[in-house]
Parts: sequence; structure tokens; C-alpha cells
Amino acid sequence: MGHRWFCRTDEDFETFATEGEAIACADRALAAMREVACLDGWLEETSKICWGEIRAVATECDVEETCREQGCDSSNCGKMHFPQFDHTCDYQLMAPDAGE
Repeated sequence: MGHRWFCRTDEDFETFATEGEAIACADRALAAMREVACLDGWLEETSKICWGEIRAVATECDVEETCREQGCDSSNCGKMHFPQFDHTCDYQLMAPDAGE
């Protein structure tokens, strides 16, 4: 992943390599909301703007190759039989750089 910082606006979720980039994104979003507030008042979505450090992300793990052969079952090859998938896996919350 590489990007440890995020910015959430009323419309988007973006990731950044640096804290400064995330703060700048949130500042821009707030400035845009401020312009609208001058005309129509503050929008409820303004309180959704935030930035922060990403502490954990859903990361693929426990990957196992499956068997896609017709007529095969687990007893023939020792693999789980899922003709529609190349592999099975799980996801765990891990630090952003844990999988690298």
C-alpha cells in the first residue's frame, strides 16, 4: 500500500504518502465548504471532513490454491475443489506495510 495517511471529504476517501498531503486535502475540502456556507449556510457533510493515519487495512492472507478440475474432489489431489476460483483466502486487519 505505501500510503499511511488519509483524507476523507464529503465525497471521497484518498490516501497519501505524507501527513502534510492529507492535511492539505482536508484543508481544501473545508475551504470549499466554507465558500458554500457563505451563500447557503454550512452543509451537514462538513463534519465528515477528516484526516488521519491509517493504522490497519484489510489484507489478503491464508491464500490456498484450489483445484479446478472437473470430477476432482479433495480426496483426489488434497486441494479444496472450487471450479469457479483459482484460490481461496481470508482477510485480516494488518498494518499498511505488513504485507510488503
